[in-house]
Amino acid sequence: MEKRVGNRRDGFTLVPGLLTIVLTVAVVSAAVLIFIVPQYRQHRIDQRRTFDAQSVATARDVCKIQYLTDGESGLVVYYYDELSHKALSRSRIGEIKPYGRCSRAENLHKETGAAGVPNLGRRGGAQLLAVAVSNGTPVNVRWTGKKWTYPDYYYMTQAERLQLTGSVRREMDQSSLRLAISLARETYKVDFEHQLKDGEDPGTAIYVYDALQDLVYYDEEAMKGIEHPAALPKKAYVKSAKSVAAYDVEKYLGKIVAVTVSGKAGRMTTSARWTEGRH
Repeated sequence: MEKRVGNRRDGFTLVPGLLTIVLTVAVVSAAVLIFIVPQYRQHRIDQRRTFDAQSVATARDVCKIQYLTDGESGLVVYYYDELSHKALSRSRIGEIKPYGRCSRAENLHKETGAAGVPNLGRRGGAQLLAVAVSNGTPVNVRWTGKKWTYPDYYYMTQAERLQLTGSVRREMDQSSLRLAISLARETYKVDFEHQLKDGEDPGTAIYVYDALQDLVYYDEEAMKGIEHPAALPKKAYVKSAKSVAAYDVEKYLGKIVAVTVSGKAGRMTTSARWTEGRH
């Protein structure tokens, strides 16, 4: 009998020890989440900014040297190839492997030394650098992609804009249209995933596209005037067309892109149009 009681007592004495271990692990885990993880994340952000800032500094020097070597005059825009450390013309931009690392949020105030978005993530991946040089001095450095988009126009100097041809401006507008449609479809598919999978009709949604931020918003105002509007998700981003800054650059009519998306029998139909934006 005494032996059994002794064993039982030993079991009870283990409980406080186990509780101590569990509490210790919990405290350590909390400390890691509160202090170490944020510090590590910030370290990674700082690393990306440092790499991108080094790319920008090198690009400025390389493009300036190329300008002087070529004996250029006036404004010349180069595209920096990080692998070969060369300043290339627009006609050779296809040879460049993009190298930007920072996200939009990480370069919000030109922390890398150049305007724009170094890396668009799943919406476009890494970008590269365009350097405008005038009279031997780099006057503008911006992150860009291999296709013309509205942000290119936005981050250009006035002198760069004056060099754009009508076909390039048209390409920028076509790019805005294409990106608006793809993002609106993607948003509709995510927000009404279950209804679409079940073959239901979620209704029609109208989105307005912000080309500078690469975001779409539900135009609740416009949706009030249509038949069978979709029910807005709880955390939907809402804006009216006239509250989004205009970004058409071919004819300067003060337009933005609006996209209408409908779902029926699990399939989506899409149409897009230019509409009045904020001037």
